[in-house]
Amino acid sequence: PGLVKRLFEVEGPELHEGIVELKGISRHPGTRSKIAVHSHDANVDPVGACVGHRGSRVQAVVEELGGEKIDIIRWSPVLEEYIAAALSPAKVPTVVLSGTDRACTVVVPEDQLSLAIGKAGQNVRLAAKLTGWRIDIKSQQQHAEEQATVAAAGRAAAANGRRSSAEAAHAATEALGAAALAAAEASAAESVAESAPESPVTELAPVETAEAVAESVPESPVPAEVTEAIAETSAELVEEAPAVEGEP
Repeated sequence: PGLVKRLFEVEGPELHEGIVELKGISRHPGTRSKIAVHSHDANVDPVGACVGHRGSRVQAVVEELGGEKIDIIRWSPVLEEYIAAALSPAKVPTVVLSGTDRACTVVVPEDQLSLAIGKAGQNVRLAAKLTGWRIDIKSQQQHAEEQATVAAAGRAAAANGRRSSAEAAHAATEALGAAALAAAEASAAESVAESAPESPVTELAPVETAEAVAESVPESPVPAEVTEAIAETSAELVEEAPAVEGEP
């Protein structure tokens, strides 16, 4: 890249004096180079200053490089414009930046696709190196098909989300209904318990002891005749009993 810059500074005094600045160079030595130029003077065309009258300046540089092709593009602070210009000679109508990983998608018509990519991908590689962005080139038809697929997937996801929300709402409603039913049943059970009359408790009479029973039974009187008979019998038994030895 330094050699190419030096050659243009020799051929173009505007570059040597700093009126035109060479903002970037990407090169595949011996085959092709891309340079981006910017003018600090509104009255000086940066591309024209490098090309020269009837291409004399750029032709001199090409000869010095042994016939190496050179694409001269106008640098722009607007990335979309800069990337589109870097893919010259292809005409690029649409550049979509991702903004996260310095990657972009370039959409071109079918007849510009091979030109934008270049032989063995050389054009897009040089453009990516010049701009510092990863470039993905797609045809308009391919891009439209991908957008339709993404849109269909988005609609399907939205429909699934609505279905899931409806199912969740239904489940929540059922849960609330079950809780309300359980609360109502519990309340009804409490009401029944409170309204039921208390059953009277019958006190059992204490069990009387055997002594108390015995005391309560009246004594039966013994007849006088029986008493006299018992006394006579006892006296007869005493008289008939033999005397014990030693006794008088």
